[in-house]
Amino acid sequence: MSNISTHNSVDFRLLIPEVIYLESEHFDRAEKICLQSNHEDKQWQNHLNSLAVVAFKDWFKEKLSTYSLSLEIKATEDGYYLSVGKFNYFLITVEHLLDEIVNVSKSIINTSTIKVDFYVLIEVLEEEEEVIIKGFLNNGELHDYCTEIISHSSNKNYYQIPLSIFDSEPNHLLLCHQFAEVLELSRIEVSAAELSTVKTEIKTKEKKIFISEIDKKIPKLSEWFKNIFDEGWLTIDKLTKVETNLAFNTIRKSIQGVRRGKLIDLEIQLGKNTVALLVNIVEVNGNKFSILVQLHPTGKNKHLPHNLQLRMFSKGGKVLQDVQARIKDNYIQLKPFKGEAGKRFSIEVALGDVSVKENFEI
Repeated sequence: MSNISTHNSVDFRLLIPEVIYLESEHFDRAEKICLQSNHEDKQWQNHLNSLAVVAFKDWFKEKLSTYSLSLEIKATEDGYYLSVGKFNYFLITVEHLLDEIVNVSKSIINTSTIKVDFYVLIEVLEEEEEVIIKGFLNNGELHDYCTEIISHSSNKNYYQIPLSIFDSEPNHLLLCHQFAEVLELSRIEVSAAELSTVKTEIKTKEKKIFISEIDKKIPKLSEWFKNIFDEGWLTIDKLTKVETNLAFNTIRKSIQGVRRGKLIDLEIQLGKNTVALLVNIVEVNGNKFSILVQLHPTGKNKHLPHNLQLRMFSKGGKVLQDVQARIKDNYIQLKPFKGEAGKRFSIEVALGDVSVKENFEI
């Protein structure tokens, strides 16, 4: 049984990497696969490829345990494919991914005899006994990119693919399977934008995940520096005029960057009272920004409701941070995090069974 976990910190990609911890059985199964290979000049790479495919297979089996899917490993000279249900995945396996560029053999893309639906980037840390799913591209996306750069490519054997074009949310792979019957397609290429417009309910082993239509206009936080603000996002001064007793005891000190607030109404649980969601964005350097999210009481309330929750989600719906108000908290906040322009995330305010979610783009 694979031991799958996630890191606790939030990195600049707004992603908690999907880590599969290798156990002795992974190494045993990988060794058996390697013995079937006749390429002695590629023994180490074959070893890494084998670890990647057995770990990735176990990850799929665990994540989609409620689905009846056949999983089959296929070996070729260039590496390993994993067939999962209707889809074929080719694993681009690297060791200690240190650069922002990945070299992908042209033969994998141009001359493969197996139809590939998705290319999955896997980092194998053999000494640390970890396999990390770094991201994926669907077949059309990778071919389109390679077509664009072919005239500028100086390497005859490899395409140089930037990490930035990979979808860094592995859960989107799972969504493709979960929506396959709904979309009634035998082979589909699903982007994050397309998935967000599907309104359905997915039942998983542990919880229900609700996929609903995302608001047509998502606030772009980096545009706040251009004085472009969406409706409802007010300055601190305007918020204090709307809610004269707004408890901003700590937020007026040393404010950097741009800060705006929005009143969140959890009417069912709070009566006529609201809470204030505050977002502060600071430009770090170039295209990267630091973001702080806080939740404050309003009106006559000096403290937040007990057990009020403030959560941060990745664009794929994974919980990245979660804080909860104690009995006399006058505000709560998420740990500051960094991200690049264009990255998406969501913030949810919840009390009991009632929640309000705000979607953002940096």
